[in-house]
Amino acid sequence: MELPLLSCSLNSRQDYELIRSYIDIKLNTYSKEFQVVMSKVGDYYTRDPDTQHVLPDVLMAQISESIRNPKHVALFGTLVADAVSAAASAPNVRAAVLMAKQQEVSDKLAQALTTGHGTTQAVDELIEEVKRLRSMTALEEIEEAGMEVFADVSLRDLIMRESDPTNLIKVYPQSLNDRLDGGAKRGHHIVVYGRPESMKTGTVINIGAGAVRQGFRVLHFINEDRPEDIIVRKTSNLSGLTKHQIYNDPERAERISYDNGGQNYIVISAKPGSLQEIENEIERYEPDVIIVDQLRNIKVKADNRVNQLEYAATGVRNIGKKCNVLAISVTQAGDSAEGKAVLDMGDVDYSNTGIPAQADVMIGVGVTPALEAEGRRMFSLPKNKVSGNHDSFPVNVVPPLSRVKNV
Repeated sequence: MELPLLSCSLNSRQDYELIRSYIDIKLNTYSKEFQVVMSKVGDYYTRDPDTQHVLPDVLMAQISESIRNPKHVALFGTLVADAVSAAASAPNVRAAVLMAKQQEVSDKLAQALTTGHGTTQAVDELIEEVKRLRSMTALEEIEEAGMEVFADVSLRDLIMRESDPTNLIKVYPQSLNDRLDGGAKRGHHIVVYGRPESMKTGTVINIGAGAVRQGFRVLHFINEDRPEDIIVRKTSNLSGLTKHQIYNDPERAERISYDNGGQNYIVISAKPGSLQEIENEIERYEPDVIIVDQLRNIKVKADNRVNQLEYAATGVRNIGKKCNVLAISVTQAGDSAEGKAVLDMGDVDYSNTGIPAQADVMIGVGVTPALEAEGRRMFSLPKNKVSGNHDSFPVNVVPPLSRVKNV
């Protein structure tokens, strides 16, 4: 595998850049000799931006200057000479890159299984990635599948981007946002779940209204309630007016709502809506945040409810990544959550494994008679990959305004 990759890299700058965009030469998949020579090839192209191929004699002279051991130099010389004679055509270059990528991920999985260092979820994700890659016959399929390669990424640049507060979307109420280290990002998937009438929709409306107040655009896909009801409820949140006040003076309500970004909170009726239809609307409106209310009603092909929910959650998560939006989904909690304040993953109805596996953050909305009487709910974070905080904490709710506030 190393010879055709190195041969292509020597013969074409374009092929070298293609290879380096997909594979990580620092992995144990590759020999030390290969890693050193590929690094030197990169240095060669960097020094001369106009050159389109590497002269083997010049490359070996540069290697000899940095590696004094004659035996090691001889090993590198043999590797370079073999690579020069192993010329590959353009289609074979792409085939070699795909095979190398397949081997990389397979080796990662083997290492995780052997050392036991990977979490169960990480191992499961690697298994799925191996399956996807092994099913591919052309490099183009990786590109079509939306796989993004992070080879040779500058850690400093990545951290600067990740820590930039302007990339955060605050998730209100503030007590929730604080437990998410200041907010969520595009590509994250938040799942809100609870029993009927627990104020799940009120929670996501509060998050959506908070987002448009920050200047973001929100698409709220509703396939459970009447879209007209959601429009009134989001207007209540943004205007501070109850439904009856809105009905009495809709112009005033709209004016206040728009002053708070209401024109960027778009409600879309999904009947029940498919994943492709959701993606089409995202392409049309270019939002920063999407709300899918609810997962259980999305039209997907599945032989039972368990698989339907998992496929729907997987689809929404993939859309969030592909379209670079913060995705927020709503689903039901099962009977086990009835009258329960603190919810855990096992309380998700029909999918206490599939949906949690596809969430970066899970917000359980718990309610007991005592909490109801106090005008409160209990938020639980049984899964939180954003910050690792798994608190359960009370919040105040104002149902007539679809608002959620700090206690």
